[in-house]
Amino acid sequence: MDACLYVANRGTRRLMFRFPQGLHDLAAVKPYCREGFIEFTRLAADQILAIDLNEENGSGWVEAKGFLSGLVQLRNDVLDGD
Repeated sequence: MDACLYVANRGTRRLMFRFPQGLHDLAAVKPYCREGFIEFTRLAADQILAIDLNEENGSGWVEAKGFLSGLVQLRNDVLDGD
């Protein structure tokens, strides 16, 4: 799986993309990262981009069905160098 979206009704949302190891220079990506919000790490033979959005008070019921398909283009944009 190259894309994953986790949504919890208590306000947690996590979007993760997997890329092949070495596709991106971690040092070049580091200025865009914010601990606890945007992280780019190595995991085995992959590089993982994780974006976390957490609302303290939650946001009620969230219907996430089909939501990931609209975000996959972001991964493709990163693969294309954006």
